[in-house]
Amino acid sequence: MRKKRLMQVENQVVLPLSQEFLTKNNLQADSIVKVDEALLAQALTELSKEDILEDVLAKVMNQYADEEEKNDGN
Repeated sequence: MRKKRLMQVENQVVLPLSQEFLTKNNLQADSIVKVDEALLAQALTELSKEDILEDVLAKVMNQYADEEEKNDGN
């Protein structure tokens, strides 16, 4: 009986990807992809706590506005 060997993976990272990105690149939600590190380095932007809070606040406000529109329509 032949034993299976497990491949060691270094620097494995899980990134949340938008549905738009997945669709545009014909990927499934559970796809495993190889990333060009040089291109990734160019695309990285470090976020401050303020950046993150502004993003979360904007999403909450958009969700609230969407719910208000639904309620006004009923």
